[in-house]
Amino acid sequence: GYVNFQRFLIDFEGCNKESTSSISCKFKIENKSGDKYFAVRRRGSRIVEKSGDELPCNYVQISNDNPSSSLSKTKLISGIPTSAIYSFDGVADDVNFVAALEAVVEAEGEYLKLQYKNVTL
Repeated sequence: GYVNFQRFLIDFEGCNKESTSSISCKFKIENKSGDKYFAVRRRGSRIVEKSGDELPCNYVQISNDNPSSSLSKTKLISGIPTSAIYSFDGVADDVNFVAALEAVVEAEGEYLKLQYKNVTL
């Protein structure tokens, strides 16, 4: 389901394991009220493997903003869904799910840490 934060709807679309031992987790963000800035943040975003090992986020990207090792933001027009990606490196070959995904977003000067458990790849 969707998370409603500062009149933005955030939909988690899942994570995919890449052939290079990295994971990309994708979201759709939709602004429901006027044109406003929305950001995805690397700091504080992480995955936790079933072993308890933590992998910090490598980079984030929203819309066609350049991938960033800190923050990626754009002004979202009301009613148009926009893609966002969180990327993580160093995933073991045999991993087919992560115990937890935490993704930090920012809007209207406030932060929210989204958390999803038992995410399949």
